Amino acid sequence: MATLAGIGSGLDLESIISTFVKAERGTREASINERELNATEELSGVGTLKAALSKFQDVLAKLSDPNTFYQNKSTYSYLGTTGDSSDILTATTDGVVTGGTFEVEVLKLAQGSRLDSSPGAFTASTDTVGAGKLIFGAGTNGFEVTVEATDTLEDIQKKINDASDNFGVKANIINSDAGPILTYTSSVTGSTNQLSVTNDNASLDAISTGMTAAKTATDAEIKIDGQTVTSSTNSFSSAISGIALEVNNLTQAGEKLTLNVGVDTESVNDLINDFIDGYNSLQSTLGALSDPVSGPLAFDSSIRSYEMQLRSIAGSPVSGTSGALSMLYDAGITMNADGELEVSSIMKNGQPSGAQRLEDAISNNLSDLGALFAGDDGIAKQLSDFTATYLETGGVVEEREAALKSSLTRVQEDRDKLGRYIESYEATLRQKYTALDVTIAQYNATSAYIESVLKPVEKK
Repeated sequence: MATLAGIGSGLDLESIISTFVKAERGTREASINERELNATEELSGVGTLKAALSKFQDVLAKLSDPNTFYQNKSTYSYLGTTGDSSDILTATTDGVVTGGTFEVEVLKLAQGSRLDSSPGAFTASTDTVGAGKLIFGAGTNGFEVTVEATDTLEDIQKKINDASDNFGVKANIINSDAGPILTYTSSVTGSTNQLSVTNDNASLDAISTGMTAAKTATDAEIKIDGQTVTSSTNSFSSAISGIALEVNNLTQAGEKLTLNVGVDTESVNDLINDFIDGYNSLQSTLGALSDPVSGPLAFDSSIRSYEMQLRSIAGSPVSGTSGALSMLYDAGITMNADGELEVSSIMKNGQPSGAQRLEDAISNNLSDLGALFAGDDGIAKQLSDFTATYLETGGVVEEREAALKSSLTRVQEDRDKLGRYIESYEATLRQKYTALDVTIAQYNATSAYIESVLKPVEKK
């Protein structure tokens, strides 16, 4: 522990040293504190920006995906029940479809084929049958399995099921009263895809050419408004233009399922309103971050650059439409004085209101509306691509975060340096004032001695 200064001289040198140290630290520390506060506030602001951009990007991801944007709705009526789903079939749409109402009968489901070995052909699942190759085929599909003379039925079953090029054949052994039955079941459906098994050695006939068909591969068959349509699978991708059907169960004899497909205007409207809300929320965040008085990123040029581009894209025309809808304004979406998007319900100069224009676009021009948002040059696509440059690895946000974290690291380094400097500065002051203390103490001692020598002797 350092010796208190001023003991020898009697002067309050500790207060003098403390005052000088405090003054020296205060000026330098204030600068460091200000730098730390500014960097911390900016880093928090960048975090807020990153969260806002990510949230907006989630909205754009849905809006820029044609499969999400082109919202069509299917309803099913069967045996007196109407709903949004059916266990008979499922309809999905691709892009904008004309829609309509269709009566559907599901007469047959597509199925694969199955072969069974003859009852009594084997006495146990450990029986062997011979050696050679089994050649499996179903339509254009095929694979081979090599059978060794020592392979049992169980071994053959495993080889078939484990074959790397097996196209969908499952081998099983049923232990019936008549003995083991080896079965092959093919998942390949369609009347032209009947499973066949041949061999290159007659000793394998019992598990190939000698097997009988227990199930025949068939096509799915449906009627749409009385017209028969078949498919080798239970999927009908082009039976109705733009509408794919997946059949799951048969309809009852003489009963028809009524399928109604139309534009889901409510979902499209909700999607566009989500975009408007997301845009305005982001705009509000950007305004708060760049506020010249209170904004933590008031002097960050990247904020102003993003905001300018955001408004530019939102207010510019896009290509890829018929021309009837090439701007947000055409779809009833306008930008107010605060830079926020809105759909106005007020008619001006006898022109349709924004709400009317949007309703008309959804109901009568969904194709162009989709291109306006989700097309290759669509607004959502442009905004998503531009926003990605801020959020991607090595993008604007990441670089800004890295720079601010580096600044905070330097602040801590400067704070450590200041601590060492103040220690050195105080030690230097103590050295000087200790020397002064010693000198004054010596002067005081000399003065006291002289005073004692020169003091008159009192007479007795």
